[in-house]
Parts: sequence; C-alpha cells; structure tokens
Amino acid sequence: MKIKDFLVVDAVISDLQSTGKNDLLMAFAGIIETAYPGARKEQIAESLIERERLASTGFGNGAAIPHAKTSDLNTICGAFGISRTGISFDAIDGKPVNFFFVLVAPQGAANDHIKALGRVSNLLRNSDLRQRVLEAKTSEEIYSIIIDIDGRG
Repeated sequence: MKIKDFLVVDAVISDLQSTGKNDLLMAFAGIIETAYPGARKEQIAESLIERERLASTGFGNGAAIPHAKTSDLNTICGAFGISRTGISFDAIDGKPVNFFFVLVAPQGAANDHIKALGRVSNLLRNSDLRQRVLEAKTSEEIYSIIIDIDGRG
C-alpha cells in the first residue's frame, strides 16, 4: 500500500487556518467530503472528534495523525495539511503540531487502516519530508513531495 492509494491532491492543504483541535478536525472533515465522493462531513467530524477524546493522535515532532472509522466509506480516505503557526493538539511531547495527516477508513477495514497508519507514521517521521513540505508553497508541490518520498520506501 502506498500513500497515493489513499491521498488525492484535492485533499492537501498548504496553509491550514484552523486555530484549535475541533476546528481543525471539522475543517478536515469538510476537505474529505469535498475530495472523496460519498464522504459525509458530519459523520467524519464526529468520528474524528470521538477518536481524539480517547487519546491524542499527536505523536510528537510537530506531527499528528487524526484517524477514525466510519460506515459511509468504501475505501480509506486521506487528507494532509500544514499549520504554519502550529496548533495545540495535546501531542505527547506537549508541543504544537504543524503536520497533520488525517485518515478515515471504512468500518470493516482494520488491516488496511493499520497499514495506512504505519505508512503515514513512517512518512511523518522523515525529517527531509518535513523540511521540504515547509518550503513548498502550493498543495500540488506538497502532494508531489509526499508521493516522491513515499515512493522511495
């Protein structure tokens, strides 16, 4: 499984304007609804917010992978965004988060969901990726960087 299997350029945001956790999750739910036919913003937002209540998906080094499962999808959908200023996200290291990769999977896709989480986690730990993405100006550039670096692994 490669990231290009569950991320489209229309779901990449080069400069997130959200200021808080729930605001950010609502924004990503809207992005996913727009980029993936059949996705419903309200259900996605509710699933993501509920998952974050269990424990933060901010794993440190300025990165988070908010994720959830929902019944209205047939495939895994991803979205990526950068907050240039950082957002308080209750990350494990207590620092603001700049890099967000959101995954939403169908209810019955546990194996693929875990594989996608692993793939994204490895990607976000890559310091070259983080630096290149910060220097990128457009969503298209960011998408190309992600696909290029993921393709090497």
